Amino acid sequence: MTRFERRQFFDRLCQLQALYRLRGDYDATSAISIAGAIAHAEYLLVDMAALAEALGDEAGDPSATSSETQRA
Repeated sequence: MTRFERRQFFDRLCQLQALYRLRGDYDATSAISIAGAIAHAEYLLVDMAALAEALGDEAGDPSATSSETQRA
């Protein structure tokens, strides 16, 4: 990373930090606990239909191949 790129990266981080400060506390509160997130991920790994729904319609459809989706 060059000196110019580091400076750009640092400036962008400062911008993001300022934007997050403006959002306030309502955006800092998590809606799900870590244990809940892990439990949900384990559920998705077991239930392939739920995983397909979470990822999108064609993600779990074995009839939809990558060549078919590229033709569309």
